[in-house]
Amino acid sequence: MKRLFTNATFVTMVDEFDTADALLVDDEGRIAFVGPLEEARKRAEGAEEVDLGGAAVLPGLIDPHSHFTGALQYLLYADLSECTSFAEITETLREFAAKRRIGPDGVIMGNGYDQNNLVEQRHPDKSVLNAVSTDVPVLITHVSNHMGVANDRLLELAGITPATPDPEGGRYGRMDGTGDLDGYAEEPAAMNPFYAVTTPRLGLDFNAMIGDMQRIYLEHGVTTCQDGATAPDMAAVLAGLAKA
Repeated sequence: MKRLFTNATFVTMVDEFDTADALLVDDEGRIAFVGPLEEARKRAEGAEEVDLGGAAVLPGLIDPHSHFTGALQYLLYADLSECTSFAEITETLREFAAKRRIGPDGVIMGNGYDQNNLVEQRHPDKSVLNAVSTDVPVLITHVSNHMGVANDRLLELAGITPATPDPEGGRYGRMDGTGDLDGYAEEPAAMNPFYAVTTPRLGLDFNAMIGDMQRIYLEHGVTTCQDGATAPDMAAVLAGLAKA
């Protein structure tokens, strides 16, 4: 449906200071005109006029680096980005698990914690996650996605023991004085054994989730996204979605 957007600063990015008064979208949803309001109204031919209340409108962003198929999983993770303590992480994960009715055959996942925002000023250890469950594997990942923490159950299922050496390019955290694992893992080389356990338990249905994930990108202004380090099976999924 043709629509005329007004009462906004339309940033064209033609040059540093170039802006417009109105934007007209045609029946196919494509931008048909950007420029003066009077000219836009002449071209609009009675199109619905939408008052944007003084907002700023920018061209859609092109994402230069993300992991679209990997990011789909975050729809099934508890959001830990607002947690400010170990206690809040534990409580958030418990509520998430209860709401999702996650049982021993499932997995409890959380994402987005930042030790810099926690009162403890350090990474959680496995005791924080053991307080969530000792029967269900629990994994939380750092806001950077380059490190995370597992509970004892996940360590067991992944076959990570105190005798497991640090992989090249990764590291497992250990308790001072004992050498026992504290649940911390750094970089993909150390975290991949955890994902080998957790991913099959998530029950991912990319075809069902693709619409929700696209909406998340669009809500952040991203209209073209990337999928870095695409696994062979995911390449086939993306090709299938494109054909559909």
